[in-house]
Parts: sequence; C-alpha cells; structure tokens
Amino acid sequence: MYSDKLYRNLGKNIGFIEVSPVTKTENMAFGLSVAVGDLNNDGWQDMYVANDYNEPDFYYINDQKGGFKEDLKNHFKHISNFSMGTDIADFDNDGNLDIMVLDMVAEDHKRIKTNMGGMNPENFWNMVNEGGHYQYMFNTLQRNNGNGSFSDVAQMAGVSNTDWSWGPLIADFDNDGLKDIFVTNGIKRNMRNSDVNKKYERILDSIDKVAKKTNKKFEDVVDILALTKIAPEDKLQNYVYKNNGDITFTKQNKEWGFELETLSNGAAYADLDQDGDLDLVINNIDEKAFIYKNHTVEKNIGNYLRLNLHPTSQTEALSSKVSLYKDTDLWQTIEVTNVRGYMSKSENTAHFGVSTLKEIEKIRIQWPNGQISELKNVRSNQSLDIYQKNEEFVNTSNILIKPIFSEKTIKKNLKYKHTENEFDDYQKQVLLPHKMSQFGPTIAVADVNSDGLEDFYVGGASGKSGVLFVQNTRGNFDSILQQNFLIDKMSEDLGSVFFDIDNDGDQDLFVVSGGYEFQENSKNLQDRIYINDGTGYFKKDSSRLPKYLDSGSQVIPADYDNDGDVDLFVSGRQIP
Repeated sequence: MYSDKLYRNLGKNIGFIEVSPVTKTENMAFGLSVAVGDLNNDGWQDMYVANDYNEPDFYYINDQKGGFKEDLKNHFKHISNFSMGTDIADFDNDGNLDIMVLDMVAEDHKRIKTNMGGMNPENFWNMVNEGGHYQYMFNTLQRNNGNGSFSDVAQMAGVSNTDWSWGPLIADFDNDGLKDIFVTNGIKRNMRNSDVNKKYERILDSIDKVAKKTNKKFEDVVDILALTKIAPEDKLQNYVYKNNGDITFTKQNKEWGFELETLSNGAAYADLDQDGDLDLVINNIDEKAFIYKNHTVEKNIGNYLRLNLHPTSQTEALSSKVSLYKDTDLWQTIEVTNVRGYMSKSENTAHFGVSTLKEIEKIRIQWPNGQISELKNVRSNQSLDIYQKNEEFVNTSNILIKPIFSEKTIKKNLKYKHTENEFDDYQKQVLLPHKMSQFGPTIAVADVNSDGLEDFYVGGASGKSGVLFVQNTRGNFDSILQQNFLIDKMSEDLGSVFFDIDNDGDQDLFVVSGGYEFQENSKNLQDRIYINDGTGYFKKDSSRLPKYLDSGSQVIPADYDNDGDVDLFVSGRQIP
C-alpha cells in the first residue's frame, strides 16, 4: 500500500515535480483510478480517487490555493467497497457532474452467492468503526444534487450489478441527447471464488504438512503458478446501458452487439471514422484489442454536434466546460477531461447527441481560465473547431447560484436531533437486503391546542420517546414534555397521525409501533392511542384498541364506510 502521487506540470520542455505533500493529497491506499472534474461548480477541478479493498475512496476538493481538502464523508452517504474504475459526466442533464464507480458484484444469483465473500457484516462495521465509510459491494452512480451532496442511484437506475468490472464510460452512444454507460468486464483468475478458497485451504494445509515432514521450504514443495490456475478464468460480457432519461437505464448487450465474453479492462471512446458517432476501443487480457464500430449514423438514428476546443493558453482543452441550451434552458453539459474509466484516455472532443434537433439554440463554452464564449443557432451534424478569443472575462468562481430553498431551522430555534438505537439486524437474519430496524422517524402535524398554529409530533426510536413541538406566536417551537410518551419509549415509532378520535373537537394521536429489534409478539409492538385534553397534553388510552402485536409501518385515517366517524387503515411491515 503506497501513496498516490500528484505531479505539477512545470511547463513545456521542463517536466513535472511531485507536490503530493504540499497539496495535501498524500495518502495510503490501493488507488485504482482517478477522475477529475469541477464537481462543485466553482470553476476549479476536483478529484475523485477510487480505492480497492477496505480503504475508503478519496474526494479531493480544490481549495483554489494550490491544494486540496479530502472531504468524502461530508458529501457521500455511502460508497463502493472494492472501487475499481470511475468516470465523471452529467448523465441526467441537470448541469451538474455526476460520478460512477465500479465494483464487482454479479448480476445473477449463483455468482452472487459464490463470489460475495467480501461482504461480511462484521468486517463492514469494523471498517466503519476504524474510521472508514459505509462501503457496499455494488457499483455506485453518485448523482450530484448541486448543493455539495451526492445521492447513489445505481440500484434504482439498474446499473449496480455488472460483475468484476473495470472501466465505466459515460457518453451518448446513440445520439439521442442522453449519455449512456459502457462497462468493461472479466477477470483472469477469480481468486475470490468461495469454492476455490476452500480448495486452497485444503491444498495449502496438505503442502504445509509435506514440507514439515520432508524438512523442505514451502516454495520447494509446490508449483505456485500451477496453484494459481486452480482459480477459474471468468470471461464475461461487457455491459452497455441505454439512458432512458428518467434516471433509469436499460441493458442493451444483445441489441447493441456486446454478447462476446472477454477479459476486458481498459476502454476508450472516439469517433474513429469521423462519421458522427462514438466508436469504442477495448483492451483485453491475452487477446488482441477490439475496435467496435458504431452504426448509429448509418441507421439514421439521431443527430450530433462535435466541438474541438482550442484555448489560447494551452495545447489541450482540458477542464473546458461546454453546455447546450434548448428552449432557453440548459440542456446538456460536457466537461473535457484527460482520463476516463480505467487506465484509459478517451478523445478530447466534446461529442453531443442532439436527438432530432437540426439546430442548436445556444452553445456556452467556459474556457480553462474562466472566460465565457457563446455561439447561437448552430447547425447540427457537423464537427467544429472553436478557438478562444479575447472576449469579456468572467470569473466563474464568484458566480453564486441562488438556491430554491433556504434553511430556516436555526432561525426558528428548533433544536432536535433524532437518535437511532443500534441494532444488528443481520445477526438475526443474514440475508436481509437492508436493515429493517431503522425506518423512522415519522412526523404528524396538527394544531393540538386550538390556537390556530400548526404543531408537530416526531416519533422516537426504541429507547427514545416521541417529542411534541408546539408552535408559539413568535413562530418558534417549544418541546412539551409528555409523561405518557416516556412510558412507551421502548417501542419504535413508525407511522403516526393526528385526528379527533372521541369527537370532542381536538386532535388526538395514533402511533404505529414497529421495528425489527423485538421478538415476535413483543408487547412493544402494540400500537398506541393518546387522547388530547384540549390543551395539547396527551394521555394514553389502551381501552380503545384491540390487542395485536405486529410490526407495523403506516396509518391512514378515512371514513371508509360513510357513517360519520373516522376509521383507520394500519399497515404491517414484517414478522421480526
């Protein structure tokens, strides 16, 4: 395990000098790839480093002073575990650069069960407790939320399971205006195969006994090369996914001609035949490299626009950002970068698929020095050379985007932090797809003291009671101690709703008990009713509910039989 190294370019014909220590990018990990892009839209290049094994990935934010700040945990809720190749691109056309990181979880059930030895709950929590991050053995497609945070949508998008993958490429391969995903696949020797590891244990134990009996060294008894060949050679299909435009993708291996099983790793895209669509070059282990010709243009699918950028201050257009506009709104964005995928470099040309458009309303180019150029009413289906001119300079790092929402919590003096109880669901049921004990808290809203101001109840996790917040005339909220809530603090609050149970004109409270941390038929699973005395103080009334001890989730009130009173639908969740 060695540190990644950052080298500063000293200029033409001079060379490079290592600056890792002074730029705060010195680290100790198993770095497999790095992707570069302006991820926080401040005009400066940031870096995402994908690390294999237990070490978390690195997210280096450019401090605009010649250095970087590593701040992964504050921006990503979770990451991949065995992070391999990565790419940065705006896949959802919102103007923000997103990140894809590959892992090695299989698509089919059999390979998941024979190759998932790395996903051990105890190891997972050891990594977290030792300062790592929440790392899951899936590909991650980190959608940039535009506010400094990222949300992994890989499983929702249908791109989380691509087996032992190496390099992702995010680009528009069918010229429909949406960036697709290509993934290289395959492993020469699958050393993580569970059956193989068991076989190795038996063989190594036998070899060790022979070595001790004959007083020979271990390496003199065994043929190491022959031993490695016990592991299977896993030739696999490369994956290609068509972007559906709704944050989901459709696998197109068969339809787009990628059914051949290979041991592929590096890959790059470029319009090799200059016909207006992106072709692929794929590197393979122990085989010749492949060139895949794209037939999109020959089949008259979509239109395109290609821009070759020529800045004044450097030979390449790295870090230039190109945006297309349609109907006066931002439509697509591409940032030119030098490395994509895994140990590969794609072309520097900004390639846009533009679907059925024959003309682009506006093109906005942000050059490496922050200068802005604009072109209007540009005809599609052509490749243009764009040269930077001495136009008005815009310092993009000073441009502030006015947010749609603003934080009001502190101004309202609302001080509350939900505390979740710690419980290991997997000790009870190791094959759970996710934890079932952490689905709260829920919130119910009503005017509980009839003063014309809305108040709210926040449910508590097991061991913590729910809390009632009553609004005052200053627009702030006061938490009101409720002894009857404290009595039931061992229950896990899931669904909750205010409604007038006893028809006395005030709002009573119904709370659903749920969670996974209890035994079946535990008394803590009984739902609860709290009667309002009219002033916002509640008293538990156990007589109004039948006894049922199920782990529930939601409650919905309605007069379903039209008799003038309110009935309840209470939904269950699981059997603990």
